[in-house]
Amino acid sequence: PLSRIAAGFALFIVGVVVSGLYFTKNGNKNIEELTALKTEVKSMKEIVMLKMLKEESPSDRIQAVNYSEALTEPDQEILDALANTLNNDRNVNVRIAAAYSLSRFSRRREVRDTLLAALNKQTEPIVQVILMNILVDLKETRAIQPMQQIIKDNTSLKEVKDVAQKGVST
Repeated sequence: PLSRIAAGFALFIVGVVVSGLYFTKNGNKNIEELTALKTEVKSMKEIVMLKMLKEESPSDRIQAVNYSEALTEPDQEILDALANTLNNDRNVNVRIAAAYSLSRFSRRREVRDTLLAALNKQTEPIVQVILMNILVDLKETRAIQPMQQIIKDNTSLKEVKDVAQKGVST
């Protein structure tokens, strides 16, 4: 029985060594294939997202915006599509989803610029509040001036002005 245990152990060691050599030899090829596959999947997600943003249904457009959350580094075309959705979509909920999706990439200057420009453009109170909260969380000091304009605007709701005032003081 001791010789069988030793033989089994020896076979196990040989298997580990052989598999290690095999995967080391083919490892670079496998890594390259995996990288290519990841790139292809990312590209397909981007294409699907851009196509779905043109759909009639608001729920499809929200789902498209949510696809951006799977992207770690979206290209400029995706950021432009999200900015266009934030500024021009006819559905408030889709615009809100676009604002939150864009905020995930706020380390990029052009995204912060987009959020600031949207604050100047948006007239829907809930979208204004969300944009102000995002910009305050980002400590974006350039948002002070647009928030002061909201405070001075006689057409702005009191609640929106209150959020703007709180944002300016923060």
